[in-house]
Amino acid sequence: MTTATFGELLHSASGHLDAAARFPDASLTAGSVIAATGQACRVVAVMSHYLDDAVPRSEYGRAVRSGMQPWMRAAVDTRGALRMAAENLSQGTGGVGGLRRPGATAADPLAAHLAGAAASLAAGRDLLDTHFVTGADRTRSAHSDWSAVVTSAPVARALLGEIGGWSRQLAILAGRLTLAAAADPAVGVPVRSGLASARRWLLVAGAAVQARQREHPVPALDIALLHAIPVGAIPARRAPGEAEPVAELCEGIAVSARRLRVIAHRTASQAALPPNATAASWRWNAKAAAVICHVSEMALRRLADRAGHTTGEEAGGAQLDSAAEAVAHAGARWRQAAAAWNLMTTGTHGLNGPGISDTGDLVIRLGRLVSGDPLWTPSRSQRSALRDLAGLPPDPATTALVVAAVHRAADALACAGAAELQAVNAASRAGRLYMPTRSVPEHYDVPRRFGNAVPEAVAPLLHAYREAAGTSAQAARVLDAVALTLGAPSCILAAARAAVDPAQGTSASWPTDGKPAYFARTPSDPRNARGKWLPGPVEQAVLRELDAPDPVLLLHAAAIDRAAKELIAEAKEVSRHCRATGQAEDATGTSRPERSASRIAAESFPQTPVSSAAGPQVDSGPSHGGAPEVQRAPAAQGRRGLR
Repeated sequence: MTTATFGELLHSASGHLDAAARFPDASLTAGSVIAATGQACRVVAVMSHYLDDAVPRSEYGRAVRSGMQPWMRAAVDTRGALRMAAENLSQGTGGVGGLRRPGATAADPLAAHLAGAAASLAAGRDLLDTHFVTGADRTRSAHSDWSAVVTSAPVARALLGEIGGWSRQLAILAGRLTLAAAADPAVGVPVRSGLASARRWLLVAGAAVQARQREHPVPALDIALLHAIPVGAIPARRAPGEAEPVAELCEGIAVSARRLRVIAHRTASQAALPPNATAASWRWNAKAAAVICHVSEMALRRLADRAGHTTGEEAGGAQLDSAAEAVAHAGARWRQAAAAWNLMTTGTHGLNGPGISDTGDLVIRLGRLVSGDPLWTPSRSQRSALRDLAGLPPDPATTALVVAAVHRAADALACAGAAELQAVNAASRAGRLYMPTRSVPEHYDVPRRFGNAVPEAVAPLLHAYREAAGTSAQAARVLDAVALTLGAPSCILAAARAAVDPAQGTSASWPTDGKPAYFARTPSDPRNARGKWLPGPVEQAVLRELDAPDPVLLLHAAAIDRAAKELIAEAKEVSRHCRATGQAEDATGTSRPERSASRIAAESFPQTPVSSAAGPQVDSGPSHGGAPEVQRAPAAQGRRGLR
């Protein structure tokens, strides 16, 4: 079962409004006009409430200032016009008993469609509210990883565009109802005057939005981001099944990644350290993240190898290679984070930290996506062959599906890394990290086997997590560009990142014709659809790191990219020749990273993580000793503890 999105509710509301617009004029009786007027008042009121949430009341006083942003001024003007329209519709139906008779609305088809539109819009507003928590002082605070996206300027502009279209549609309907009311003496004068006034205000609202849209058109990617906002609740876990096809593997990866994002946000928002956080859980997650990065790198490498053969596009292969390098760099940093726990532990044990099961699901599904074994687990990694990704359907949809799976996994690791960095730092400040006394510097006098971790020992651990979180975020940003280029389903993550922090977003454009620009270019032409030359990975890094790079430096970077491209082409030719003669493994040396990842997966890595229902799993503690001892030696000893 898929998670409900805001776009589904908007689609339902638009469908009801379209049906109301097609309602024949011959069926507009006095009862129908009165009932439809009341339900139209509900629709307009909900639309104005949307703008109340998008623009705080403190901004209305700035409406007269010249420096106000155009979209915010349009929102203020539209909101005021919608409020006047709702008041006129309400006055027109005041004292009319038809609005208080439930059967009157249900019996009239036009009123029923308008009531359905009002209900869908109200449900959509409730969906947006699930991403916030209202305090006792009626202030809203973030409650999910989508909270910043909901309140971002791109989403507000896209929502304003939708409201402007509905306002123009309701203005036409109000005009038809006005004519029908004027032709029927049974309709009272308040209803007629209310409809006429509401029509004028609805036209004002639609015109305010339309004028801003002509000056500042809403990008298609912003509209897609608005429609993709999910409900702010953690989805149900989807455990890996047996022999899942590629589509189901990718769908399961999307669910696990979504769960990890929600768990990471809630963990990071906690004021204190989670009580079930243990060193064993943190070490397990770091090892799992290293395995995820390794199998993701393998998938991207194989997609890059077949990119030129399936699509004839060299630039796409180079882009996938750059993403593979970024993911590999993140995997190395996660291995360092796992190794940093060798001399560190906590007072509690067990694999019961938040997100353990979902991280394990990511490991298994990504491993099965790359491996040829449909029942792959980390314990079976050395006995399974690699999946021949070239044997998958050579269509852009399959490639985009695999890239989306890797993209979502990298984004989830970035969120989890930031949350775990904060949690480990909180554990250090709370004195919940311990280390063996024999590892403590000489000037510390600790009369027991284990003591609190000293700052000199905690600093490398925090640095490792800082690097792991940073490189994972960088890999996610690199994959943002790949997902937008391929038109992958995960490109919404790129849009969300750009909406929250435009400086960290990507400048790639959304395909307006339904065909990604990556496949619209001609074979062997490293240019985009507009004829602009695509920079290589080194040139992209220079452009990304420097705001105004020197042109000579860019020329040097472009020369390095061309030389690297020639070297990669030569290496591929040598590799094909070696495979033909049966010497591929000795010539390329690709088995070493696979053995390294298998060794990491097999070391203290269970086949499936322990769920919370099964209870915590007792950890044997670090190799240097058991649990921290809290019993102090007699004070008369006056010496260091056991070494």
